[in-house]
Amino acid sequence: HTLRVRVTVGCAISEPGKSRPDDLLRNADLAMYAGKHDGKNRAALYDPSMFEALADRVALEENLRGAVARGEISVAYQPIVGVSDGEVRGFEALARWNHPERGVVPPLTFIPIAEETGQIGAIGAFILREACRQPAVWHATDTRVPPLGISVNVSPVQLDDDDIFQDVVDAICDAKIPAGSLTLEITESVLIERGDAFLDRLRG
Repeated sequence: HTLRVRVTVGCAISEPGKSRPDDLLRNADLAMYAGKHDGKNRAALYDPSMFEALADRVALEENLRGAVARGEISVAYQPIVGVSDGEVRGFEALARWNHPERGVVPPLTFIPIAEETGQIGAIGAFILREACRQPAVWHATDTRVPPLGISVNVSPVQLDDDDIFQDVVDAICDAKIPAGSLTLEITESVLIERGDAFLDRLRG
């Protein structure tokens, strides 16, 4: 058998009289993770900014814990408009994090952290509940607004957790909306990578 092995190497350069072995190992480790983040299969040289980036990420990870309970996570709604007539057909629910000190943290920053740390389940369940509830609120406020469909993005990490199915059922039942008015959006790569068995699981 022929095995093709990919490797990412982190490198750190010592400074005479300044670098301790433990510091060098830490810096090389940071460089390795930075190399993996930038595409893997490469050699990465340590830069002091890598330590600052790690410290910032650790702080964000810690701040994200409990963000739902503290009311920092909210939902923004983007209209889905018909091309032929310009009518609003529904809305897409988008997660937002309003950090008390940093302000609005972009989803591209905090969603990957939530996925890697296992916090995406709680955040995703909250977004589902709020998104399903909102159309009824709009309709009650102005009866001229018909109940509209809502679309929610679902992370591949959420799909690996059986709780996602119960989260969807609970959100629909609590909001008392037709199941067909909720659309779950997943990326095409999930279907390509996981195949027919995954589709059967979704249908079940």
